[in-house]
Amino acid sequence: MGEVFILFFNIIIIIYMIFDLGYVALIFAIPAFLPQVYKLYNTNNSKSFSSRTALLFWIAQIFWILHGFQKSDNIIKIGASINFICFSYILYKIIINNEFDPLKE
Repeated sequence: MGEVFILFFNIIIIIYMIFDLGYVALIFAIPAFLPQVYKLYNTNNSKSFSSRTALLFWIAQIFWILHGFQKSDNIIKIGASINFICFSYILYKIIINNEFDPLKE
């Protein structure tokens, strides 16, 4: 077990030295959420999504994108833009399915 931890730690150190960690985070974060969007696309079932949470997250992404431009940070702009597109689709499906009620939770 100790060897695995040391190997993992060494890999993290190498990644830290070679890559910008924000891009590494994007590599892990984006695929983590896309299956939910894909499932919604296939099933057209948006009942498992909270209207309020989706709306607040969508608004937050607008501010993250603006923050990315304010700080000239491409990582933030890319990540927030992808999240914005995903949550725009989720909100669209929630509204189309007549399930949009941000006051109900």
